[in-house]
Amino acid sequence: MSININDMTIAEKKRLAAELAPFILNELGNSSEIILPGTEKSVKLSVRLIDSGKISNQTRSALDAAEAAYEAATNVETRKSALKNIFGIFRIILMGRNN
Repeated sequence: MSININDMTIAEKKRLAAELAPFILNELGNSSEIILPGTEKSVKLSVRLIDSGKISNQTRSALDAAEAAYEAATNVETRKSALKNIFGIFRIILMGRNN
């Protein structure tokens, strides 16, 4: 049986993604190479899984504040500044802090 993603609703795609995610993460955890679906190409990649339970309350609060500032921004400059703060927080989450 073949699945045509183009014929699926958004809800069906989300369910499928949720079902496939554990298998994909397991595959990525066991190899630095993954075959792109529907192609015969493979790509090298690096994966770092993040345990959301280990993100500090301070970091969560900073991200909440940055997202609120982004939503409240009334002009391009303040929105760019808030977005820069959001990216900075994600960088800390993904790469850690250099102390």
